[in-house]
Amino acid sequence: MEKKYFEIFDNIIVDYKDNPIDLLNIGDTGGEIDYLRFHRHDYLRTLHDICGLFQDEAVTKTKILEIGSFLGALSIALSHLGFLVTAYDIPEFNNNERLRQLFYENKVDCIAGNLRNFKLPFNDEYFDAVVICETLEHLNFNPLPVLYEINRITKPQGFIYLSMPNQASIRNRLKILSGRSIHPPISQFFQQLDSSQNMIVGIHWREYTLAETVELLEGMGYKIILKSYWHPTDVYMDRTIKNMIQRLFFQVHSLKPYLVTFGRKQKRPECHFWFTEANR
Repeated sequence: MEKKYFEIFDNIIVDYKDNPIDLLNIGDTGGEIDYLRFHRHDYLRTLHDICGLFQDEAVTKTKILEIGSFLGALSIALSHLGFLVTAYDIPEFNNNERLRQLFYENKVDCIAGNLRNFKLPFNDEYFDAVVICETLEHLNFNPLPVLYEINRITKPQGFIYLSMPNQASIRNRLKILSGRSIHPPISQFFQQLDSSQNMIVGIHWREYTLAETVELLEGMGYKIILKSYWHPTDVYMDRTIKNMIQRLFFQVHSLKPYLVTFGRKQKRPECHFWFTEANR
């Protein structure tokens, strides 16, 4: 991957370390830095993928929405590359004054909202691309109305970029074979409702297979232009025993832990959703 992506993101991590955010004001700045470092490869892959969608001369006019921006590292990195970026996440995160100041300093628009409301505060056909990384699996409600809204605010021929865990990964398959659940442990239910834990939206309520992801996007009016499984060993060829074993297993691509799917908007689907107190 291009050297500039490494430099941009590593500088962002240093900035977070020097000017901690602590999203929920619970003293979890160390955990936030660990999160950024752990997902560094994912962020770098996404930067590479998004930049590959647009010609260099068009970047400064390209409007990107990141849904589930969390600490904002990806949004800030995209802004450094010249994109016009809006970061969207729950009010508990995006109303944090330190985070809002960081977004302001890096020319990123910051919007707070909850996807559960199924409405996004943007005009029709406004964004060139919507990026949703490691977010869809955290929704504990039907995602179709959210994807329908995303279609509405995406320009014709605009893109949706979706990455998330692979439900059919080798880790989940081994869990099933050993009689364990692939779902979050019950202890996380308690942590989610504990104000001292940074787990307010941390639970994976529903992971997807690649075929299911394709079905979701095609049903919402997108044409799939790329679908793949992914793991850092695809790019970073560390010659440790662990990575060598992983590369051996991942010769079967569907065993890899992550999915990446690009969709291009082809149409506005006709959907008439039936909402009740029972299914919201």
